[in-house]
Amino acid sequence: MTRGRSTERGPSRSHNHGRSKSRSRKNVKCYSCGKKGHVKSECCHNKKKSGDNRAPESSSSQGCVASTSDDGEVLYNEGNTVAEGRKRFTDVWLLDSAATWHMTSRREWFHKYEPVSGGSVFMGNDHALEIVGIGTIKIKMHDRTIRIIQKVRHVKGLKKNLLSLGQLDDLGCKTQIENGILKIVRGTLVVMKAEKITSNLYMLKGETLQEADSCVASNNHGEESTIIWHRKLGHISERGLKILSDQNLLPGLKSVSLPFCEHCVTSKQHRLKFSSSTARSKCILDLIHSDVWESPDISLGGAKYMVTFIDDYSRRCWVYPIKRKSDVFEVFKAFKARVELDSGKKIKCLRTDNGREYTNGKFLAFCKQEGIERQFTVTYTPQQNGVAERMNRTLAERIRAMLRTASLSNSFWAEAAKTACYVINRSPSIAIELKTPMEMWTGKPADYSNLHSLGCPVYVMYNAQERTKLDPKSRRCIFLGYADGVKGYRLWDPTAHKVVISRDVIFVEDQLQKEEDNITSKENSETTDVQVENNPEQEDSISSEAEPEHETQVTDESEAPEVRRSTRERRPPVWHSEYVTESNVAYCLLTEDGEPLTLHEARNSSDASLWMTAMQEEIEALYKNKTWELVPLPHGRKAIGNRWIYKIKRDGNDQVERYRARLVVKGYAQKEGIDFNEIFSPVVRLTTVRVVLAMSAMFDLYLEQLDVKTAFLHGELEEEIYMLQPEGFVKEGKENLVCRLTKSLYGLKQAPRCWYKRFDSFIISLGYNRLNSDHYTYYKRFSDGDFIILLLYGTTCW
Repeated sequence: MTRGRSTERGPSRSHNHGRSKSRSRKNVKCYSCGKKGHVKSECCHNKKKSGDNRAPESSSSQGCVASTSDDGEVLYNEGNTVAEGRKRFTDVWLLDSAATWHMTSRREWFHKYEPVSGGSVFMGNDHALEIVGIGTIKIKMHDRTIRIIQKVRHVKGLKKNLLSLGQLDDLGCKTQIENGILKIVRGTLVVMKAEKITSNLYMLKGETLQEADSCVASNNHGEESTIIWHRKLGHISERGLKILSDQNLLPGLKSVSLPFCEHCVTSKQHRLKFSSSTARSKCILDLIHSDVWESPDISLGGAKYMVTFIDDYSRRCWVYPIKRKSDVFEVFKAFKARVELDSGKKIKCLRTDNGREYTNGKFLAFCKQEGIERQFTVTYTPQQNGVAERMNRTLAERIRAMLRTASLSNSFWAEAAKTACYVINRSPSIAIELKTPMEMWTGKPADYSNLHSLGCPVYVMYNAQERTKLDPKSRRCIFLGYADGVKGYRLWDPTAHKVVISRDVIFVEDQLQKEEDNITSKENSETTDVQVENNPEQEDSISSEAEPEHETQVTDESEAPEVRRSTRERRPPVWHSEYVTESNVAYCLLTEDGEPLTLHEARNSSDASLWMTAMQEEIEALYKNKTWELVPLPHGRKAIGNRWIYKIKRDGNDQVERYRARLVVKGYAQKEGIDFNEIFSPVVRLTTVRVVLAMSAMFDLYLEQLDVKTAFLHGELEEEIYMLQPEGFVKEGKENLVCRLTKSLYGLKQAPRCWYKRFDSFIISLGYNRLNSDHYTYYKRFSDGDFIILLLYGTTCW
């Protein structure tokens, strides 16, 4: 801390230069007050006027330094000028790089408040200010986003409101200063902005919301808030909410003021629209628009695509997740039967693009037979099928927004698509004069009483057969959407890892409100501190309270004497720095995801989409190879299980090449004489490998290493083996069937032998000879004197 001499000077004497000191001032008249005996610069009346706009001690900037009462940390370093005055700073926030905590003296700003005692702030003049409370404050930022600032200290007598840059830095925020603008950035999002004022301080751009103003963020009177209904309706627009609210269709919502929704912006931003067609159908099913949308991720049910059908008259939408584009024809037939039975009318025209899924012979013949007119777009002109293209974009935007709001992985996209379709059909549309598609289809207004936000927690009641009398009666699940054809809800059971349908549920809507705007609290941290001092003993007591309580048997009720602990600071020996300690190894392991051991770990890992793609590739390879066929399990036979093995393939530079998932049979469950007979398979001798390598070096032979992908899958089985369907890829409607293996799989005891027999017969048919001394060595001579030596080791050839 540095202190300097004040630069304040007395009144100017410039008017008296060159005059005698003994000259009387009796006849000198003041031009300010009109009295005699003094000049204007010495006039008391003039000083009195300017005294209200001037600092009492000094007109120049003076730094103030404060520290905490216990460890001397710097709290803030601020300037004070006459031009701005102290009164101006009482209503704004200043960003300070030297502040230890966020601090204010405004008690009325706190939304959550807890009184504390024992904390003090020492000013630069050794004057102490008391910390009387800690709480939460809400600030409406420059972009209308409401940020929650936690752990704000209430300091009595503090003249300025301070936001600590150090606290923001601890939360992963970065500070950027350019052209007089200070930005607080987290990732790619600018969470705060401050502008430089004349005293070289940075003032936050925004306003503090008092408790009476907080209705912008939440409803204090128990009404359903705008943001809750916004999420229930799949991130509907503010205009759509106002229309439904004006019609009194949303219970509890009387006024609509939708705050800034980051998920909507990041999920819905788009290019300028093309001019739309003015032609409209006059009746339902006169014209159906359809298109196929491809997802970058595999859904929980194995779907890769989504086909949509939109009725041009009502704009009602239907969504069907599919695994292959070739499934579009079967889906259309099911859709046609459903809507025609529901409406009592016939589909007259179908408008699509020129994809093979719509233009194949079966599809065209079926439409011709049913009297359905076909309309196709011009090549590379998707705007002609704009209704379907726009619906795909709307669905994709809703899917992205809902998945991010619910913190669900991308594998839930199909469930989000069905839910988005459900709420879109109940949302106003400009194309039908601000009516809802369901109202246009049925002639009745839509019902919103059963709407809930995707991803919100629900408690599902167990069936009586699933629990005992002392077991809990319900379990916690996640809401996914609305069951089709069933009066119930689709829910995700994270324990059983499956979708369940139930009507006996209790929704906890408020818990979906994530603390994403809380930029001043770390994940899993406490929201309030009851002490300012950094007390290690208190931290221990708090952490022990968070642990679950267990009943323990007390053997001695007398209190044990408190053991005195040494206060000497213990330091590790210098030679410890030359070794990797156990704590460092554990820290490094926490930063490495590693390879999942189970399907559940793969689905919940950060690389879930990559693992799902790898599993899908493995399943498709097995289907293409006709590895099994689904049959009923014969009486007296037992199907063996299987599991997924995950491996990250890396190159020589330890860079990831690919993610590999392999389906492995649990071979330990096989029984000799029933599931296998002979399992012997020869392996190339190491001596042979050395001889061939020596020959290559001596005669300069060309050496190449080959890898046969899924080698064991090429072996043909001689035994009759039954296996359970692969985990995560059970065929819908065929859950009671098992896989009868026709080809070998990894994990089978006879798999190496089956592969060897298949390879041996094939390679000999090409004219190769097998070495009698080593049955995994083959050779072939050519007429020009060239030769090939082939060594086989497992699935590797040299």
